[in-house]
Amino acid sequence: GSFIPFYNDSLSQFTVYSWGIIAAGATFTISSITALYGITFSALQRFDIASKIGMVILTIQQISILIFVLFGYSVNAIFSIQLIVSIISFLIQRHLAHKILPELPRNLSWNRTEAIKCYRFGLITFINNISTSSLTYLDRLIMPFFLGPSNLTYYSLPGNVTAKIPNLSNSLSVILFPMASGLQSIGDIEKIRTLYIRSFRLITVVSAAMTVTAITYAHQILQYWISPDFAEKGTTVLIILAVTNFILALSGPLSNFLLGLGKLKFLTTLSITMAVTNTILLVILLPISGINGAAWAYLLSLFPVAYMFYFTEKHYLGLSKRKQYYKKIVFGNLLVGLIVYTISTLFLVNLATSLLLVLIIGGVTGILYLSLYWLFNFFEPEDIDSIKLFARRMFGKI
Repeated sequence: GSFIPFYNDSLSQFTVYSWGIIAAGATFTISSITALYGITFSALQRFDIASKIGMVILTIQQISILIFVLFGYSVNAIFSIQLIVSIISFLIQRHLAHKILPELPRNLSWNRTEAIKCYRFGLITFINNISTSSLTYLDRLIMPFFLGPSNLTYYSLPGNVTAKIPNLSNSLSVILFPMASGLQSIGDIEKIRTLYIRSFRLITVVSAAMTVTAITYAHQILQYWISPDFAEKGTTVLIILAVTNFILALSGPLSNFLLGLGKLKFLTTLSITMAVTNTILLVILLPISGINGAAWAYLLSLFPVAYMFYFTEKHYLGLSKRKQYYKKIVFGNLLVGLIVYTISTLFLVNLATSLLLVLIIGGVTGILYLSLYWLFNFFEPEDIDSIKLFARRMFGKI
């Protein structure tokens, strides 16, 4: 039931959802304005404020949706509460932005020169984002036309599991954009090189640990989360997409880094190239190999990422003697990954007999990966110092 008359649950009367559409549009508008204040925290390196606001707002959103669903409210009610939450988020972020940066104008105004700069940058960014979104979602959009809608589920859910790999790396690397931009503005190329080398070394190891864990327990994750039948059909897709998302875990932070350096045209060109390649491969591989073909198309379309790293290091950072660096990091991750995979398949996989145990054992496997990487002395001394500093700050807050 509903306490408000126009919240009608009938799916046959689509007009009753008009208010929900209006509320969703208003939420989008307010969220866009809120972003103007939200980026203030990133620009000032106040990620603690941004993280706290994000966690609180996200928690309120999810709990409110759950409560409204449990009490039988319709889509209109859910969009209404999201609108209210977005207004609260706007007021909070506006207040805090003015508090830490008092010189911010209280009223929004129009500056023609600044607007042209923003729209020029925004247009290229828009093209880049569209290309990136196409790379991510095109397979799911056209798959029903080739294979029917039922196969979309067997592809999407494994993809949702492995998407956590780049999500974590992007969370860890959100600082790269403002830091690279700040260092670029003062021309400190040496610190830019140091930031690049150290950050990507750590991101690679953490992402590799998650990828090996996902591959090792791919079948168990789908079996105990969904069903044994689903696991039989979706395990191969999950494994392929785990490798795909490992590459995305590296390319996402690199994109933030290049944005900070102002290399948007280069980034956009590569994004369009990968999107076009993915489209061509999807048309070829989907009819031949089904959902596995879509996964392979996504993976193969990411090969330009290697060129992205090469070009960035050679032309933007002036780094040399990188072969030895890559030999060490590739050898280290392959060796540790093989050992962890062997230990897990021989001794740990059989213990994963429920979803809870899969999550616990998966966490143990990830820790085992990082521990062996440290025991084999693959971490650089400065990386260990960074990890210790991060741990001290985390446990200090707890």
